[in-house]
Amino acid sequence: MSVFFAGCESRNPVYSKFYNDTNISLPLSCIKVNIYNDIILSYNVKEAMKDKISDNCPYRIEGEIYRASKCNSIAAKSTGVDFNGYVRLNIFQGNKCIYKVQSDFKNDEDASIKRVIETLKKELF
Repeated sequence: MSVFFAGCESRNPVYSKFYNDTNISLPLSCIKVNIYNDIILSYNVKEAMKDKISDNCPYRIEGEIYRASKCNSIAAKSTGVDFNGYVRLNIFQGNKCIYKVQSDFKNDEDASIKRVIETLKKELF
């Protein structure tokens, strides 16, 4: 059973999901950060999780910031979008994704990063 939880902000909710067959013991004691495609997101995650980071941890965090302005879809451009993009973080154990958290943003990417990181910390740590 997969469940998404909405955050407190109705305009920009945070969605998170634990996968059914996840076998983890919470709270997690460590995390390895593998975010190479976005310096801003990597910095924010490393700063927020600095007391939990370990290169030997069995859990790793990967993430991305998707910016809609980079989308070349004709359908998206013709209908427009009511958001500028989203921030997503995934937690892996080995090659298996065990948790995902995401939030859309409209003109405030930094606030979305903070929402996603705070939800991740609250639910996993």
